[in-house]
Amino acid sequence: MHRRNSVVIVTFTILCALMLIIYRPDISLFASESSFEEIDELNHVKAMGLVDISRSEIATEMKDFETTNEMLELSKMTPESNGIPIRNVILSTWNTGSSYLGDILNVIPGNYYFHEPLRHLGDIQIREQNTLLTEAMQLLDRVLKCNFTGLDQYMKHVIHDYNIGLSKLCGTVIPSNLCKTDATFLNAFCGIFPIQTMTEVRLRPAFVEPLLTDSELNVKIVLLIRDPRGIIASRKRDEWCAHSQECLDYKKLCQDLVFDAKAAQYLSTKYPERFKAIRYEDLSLNTFKVAKEVLDFYGLPLHKNVKQFLISHRLDVEHSILKSLNYKDTAFSWQSSLKFREIAKIQLQCTDALDLWGYQQVISVQELRGDSFYPLLEYPYST
Repeated sequence: MHRRNSVVIVTFTILCALMLIIYRPDISLFASESSFEEIDELNHVKAMGLVDISRSEIATEMKDFETTNEMLELSKMTPESNGIPIRNVILSTWNTGSSYLGDILNVIPGNYYFHEPLRHLGDIQIREQNTLLTEAMQLLDRVLKCNFTGLDQYMKHVIHDYNIGLSKLCGTVIPSNLCKTDATFLNAFCGIFPIQTMTEVRLRPAFVEPLLTDSELNVKIVLLIRDPRGIIASRKRDEWCAHSQECLDYKKLCQDLVFDAKAAQYLSTKYPERFKAIRYEDLSLNTFKVAKEVLDFYGLPLHKNVKQFLISHRLDVEHSILKSLNYKDTAFSWQSSLKFREIAKIQLQCTDALDLWGYQQVISVQELRGDSFYPLLEYPYST
């Protein structure tokens, strides 16, 4: 009898518990939401505390920092104090080496790196005046001014690994999700950096004049160009590109290069101190020389971090912090990776683009495989 009563009591207790769960689910739900809100708030407070720590670290790292002008006080250059940072924009298209050039600038102390802020728009090129261009220009203006409030799609697609400052915090000290949702934190963190670097591959240079003329931005733009044969060869190795109609369309690519040449001629003539065009191949073959020219143009020194980066990446050092590549070899790798009939098709569509940017066409298999062919002609936009 005692055993039977025990079974009845246990059964009754379990049934009561189940009924509570079924008919009063809001108790556990609200408790869970409250807990998550408390955790989010604690993480936000922690993140904001890291902003103060990072501000001090930047000041220490830049203690002996020099620009081409006299030493500038950091407080006059940070967005949080209504200052104007040194803003460096690298404009290009996919597979031109823009990430490499961005990495060179990214190792400079006090630099906040925006890697392809229009990434959320997908595999597109903005080639004409439309609502998409308006949206893109407004976004670029806002992120350069460290105003991420309401930019949910942008924050969702940001890859923090490219940003050295954020990569130290996101997913380690604070949850990675916070770095994609907490605009208040991102606004504050971005605001403590006196230097900004942006790479963008979805906007053609014909539309960037408003950025150059905005005195509140103080933007300087480098347009990075690459031989279309090298671009196509590089894109063919990327899996994502195989599924993108835009990516492998070399007719559109070369039309872009023609229009880019016209835009470069106009902008470099009208804004010689704010717009500069360079070729990827020149950067690959004369890395230190061209890198210094770019840094001088931006008003930045050849910092010891940059020298170390260039040495390690030129020598393909495996233990480098960032991925090492032999960029000298990649400059002309298309000569061996593409078949001659592929090259001939590209050249047929890209004759004007090759001529405008100083690239020589190859006319036979024998010339392609021989030792005497050299793809580079005199660069038409050298200063």
